[in-house]
Amino acid sequence: MGPVMTRSSTSTAGPSPLAAARALHLLDHMGVGGIARSAIELVRHARMDGMGDEIVLAGRPLDVDVDFAAPATPVHFLPALDLGERAAAQRLVDLAASRGARSLHTHSTATLRLGARARRAGAGLALLATLNEAPPTELGFVARRALRRDLRSADRLIAPSPELAEAWSRLGAEVELRLAAVDLGRFRPGAQPSAWRSSRGIGPQTLLVGCLLRATDDKDTGLVLDAIAELRERGLDVAVQFVGDGPQRAALVERARGLHWMHVRRRVLDVPSWYAMVDVVAFACEAELVPFALIEAMASGRAAVAVDPGGLRGLVGEAAHLVAPGNPSAYAEALGALAEPEVRSRLGRAARQRAIEFHDLSSLRAALAPAYHG
Repeated sequence: MGPVMTRSSTSTAGPSPLAAARALHLLDHMGVGGIARSAIELVRHARMDGMGDEIVLAGRPLDVDVDFAAPATPVHFLPALDLGERAAAQRLVDLAASRGARSLHTHSTATLRLGARARRAGAGLALLATLNEAPPTELGFVARRALRRDLRSADRLIAPSPELAEAWSRLGAEVELRLAAVDLGRFRPGAQPSAWRSSRGIGPQTLLVGCLLRATDDKDTGLVLDAIAELRERGLDVAVQFVGDGPQRAALVERARGLHWMHVRRRVLDVPSWYAMVDVVAFACEAELVPFALIEAMASGRAAVAVDPGGLRGLVGEAAHLVAPGNPSAYAEALGALAEPEVRSRLGRAARQRAIEFHDLSSLRAALAPAYHG
């Protein structure tokens, strides 16, 4: 079999590429999805500190995916679905050896399976697994036994929220709670002049709601749109911008036709500046227990409204407005309350303070460093 395809960002910004990697981070996909962004933030931060962390993309890549990688960070494409588990695991072991990597860091249940197999095949490789998703609920005996074996293969299991820690512990996993975190130096409070807002006539008097997401079926974009439509019927000047790719993006684009207050973008490369442009961040996904966009919004000092499937309050405290799923009127009330600049500012300050106390990436990396930097 040929070598793993590798592609690096062509940007000259940021640190120079390092000769060897210390940790390989395994992802299913990149783009604006929260799991991908959280992993990329870890890699970006590591390389700024002189470490050689790199990304391995185990799914089928799209050109847009690479744009979200940290500047000058190599991205290795490992076609796991095409190779089969055994061959993909061996290819991963070989890649780690060629890059001088001492450890693997997986960020999803699917990549945990690949990483665990590589860990068992590669002598000396450490395995750190961040459990960003809830455990699968419908597993047969054989699949459940295989999952438990994969969990036992990891040197450390990290849960980024209290609810996820509890859920995985019920499977018998020894889980360490480390809250999801962002780079507080990159994500910081403060509005910025926006050429995009100006070009579309969205002035400071308009409440611009931003929704950064991977456009999949589990994202309740209809809830956000219904809430905003209700606010507009009440006479509130409000607009919304959705950013993200995925299978439901075409439906969003179609719905936006003829609506001057609804905008859809495929991507933004400068995510911190995007948070500085919008007034309120909206989140509506019942399945995602660690909404990374919400953590980024908090660090950026942005007021946010989110659907709470249960457990989010323990993650964000009083730093965001949380509403029950499936209730557009309650969502509209939460958004409408943030039309007042002083209310937004007060909530944004509380959000930033909570991010400083609980979601600092420097603290998270310091805690994880012994596991995968040797």
